[in-house]
Amino acid sequence: MRRLASVDVLRAIAILLMIQVHFVENLSPREASSAALYDLSFVLGALPAPIFTFVVGLSLWLWLRRETALGRSGSELSKVIVRRGLFLFGAGLAFAVLIWLPREVFDWDILTLIGVSTLILFPLRKLSPRKLVGLAILILLISPPLRTTTGYASHWPGDEYIHTFTMRDVVLGFVLQGYFPLLPWLVFPLIGFATGKHYFADESAERLRGWRMPVVGLGLVGLAGLGGCLSDEVPRAVRGYISELTFYPASTTLVVGTLGVTLLGLWVLYCGLDSRDIFPGGAVLSFFRRYGRFSLTTYIMHHVAHVWPLYLLAAWRGKRSSWSYYGEAVSTPVALMLALLFVAGFYVVLVVLERRRKYSFEGFLRWLSEA
Repeated sequence: MRRLASVDVLRAIAILLMIQVHFVENLSPREASSAALYDLSFVLGALPAPIFTFVVGLSLWLWLRRETALGRSGSELSKVIVRRGLFLFGAGLAFAVLIWLPREVFDWDILTLIGVSTLILFPLRKLSPRKLVGLAILILLISPPLRTTTGYASHWPGDEYIHTFTMRDVVLGFVLQGYFPLLPWLVFPLIGFATGKHYFADESAERLRGWRMPVVGLGLVGLAGLGGCLSDEVPRAVRGYISELTFYPASTTLVVGTLGVTLLGLWVLYCGLDSRDIFPGGAVLSFFRRYGRFSLTTYIMHHVAHVWPLYLLAAWRGKRSSWSYYGEAVSTPVALMLALLFVAGFYVVLVVLERRRKYSFEGFLRWLSEA
């Protein structure tokens, strides 16, 4: 079973968009001279996490399909999944400590979400795509009222998540209130897994060649746009579902809209790359496929490359806070230039890692889960 170029490229697009928004957000202020560039970066930055988590579910299905075809038993697959999920969850906590410092350990990063999603999806693998979609819709319905009743706003007085280290806050942060809580973010891997089961039931993926996926994708984008436009006109009771597109919290309109964009992106890439009789090649495709294969390694290292220097600069200049230069180090154009330099420079590293996979995060994860 060949590896799908469309999935690799979609994952690569997510990590590249993530790099640019993180460099801009963490290194530059929203200056008047570059406000439009800053805002454009943030608009594009709303897409990476939804795409990334959607591909988690899709990739898990493709992996299960391949391993099942190779004759691996359910117990063997279960051991691999449990090790993988727990490692990713633990890696997410370690990442928070090493990148954002120990007091941010329970901010709940996207890595912890991916780890838990993997553990949740495996027991649900026998559910039909329709039931998986139904579960995702249920999550969308219950998330807004649960956020309200648990005091979400009190933990987000601004753009930063505030919490105590009590069991209540830790659990609520993980489920509802952190940066990437289980609700509603579990929707994306659920829909990704359902998409895999429905469209990639076999190698041919004939269903994906039709028009249903782009129609659904456009419909979701349209619904999200309509919801955003009507957000000020609807009664307060339904504003949890018809609201502005916000990332913190991940509003229903944001989830629906970015899910639509993701489905459209997958369809376009599959039709352009994987459904052709002659498989396309070239340097550009190799670039994207490498970033797609090593997206987790890239995710970790791009944080090291731009966050740690901020701490070192603050220490070198004798600042009392490690966060003294956060969002204030350079202008937005310079931040984007640094992001481009990282992408170009780290690509050389990826070429080497492709030959020595065991030294990558993905290679270690594969070794640990398969051991």
